[in-house]
Amino acid sequence: MKKGFLKIAISLSLLMGMSTLNATEDTASEVTHGTPWINVRLPYSMTVKELAGIYYGSSSEANVIVKANRGIRSKGATLRKNMTVRIPVTANFSDQPERLGWVQ
Repeated sequence: MKKGFLKIAISLSLLMGMSTLNATEDTASEVTHGTPWINVRLPYSMTVKELAGIYYGSSSEANVIVKANRGIRSKGATLRKNMTVRIPVTANFSDQPERLGWVQ
């Protein structure tokens, strides 16, 4: 379901010209030009490691988020409430449509 929904979301975003998802065929865990991402507005203050744990299932993936966001300096940084953070959709990305607002 994860891959099917992601393909549909990426296709729709390309057709509509949305910048929330940026599509390519990359499946590597690294952040590279053209890696798809989602923009997340934080509901409360948290660290980059906590955010990585939510979206990747492991806090060791915090570097992926740091590389994708210019304003974040380290993986131990505390992120403010209502801050918008770019989360790359890599091979380790967890399927959580209810958290992403895709399912109501």
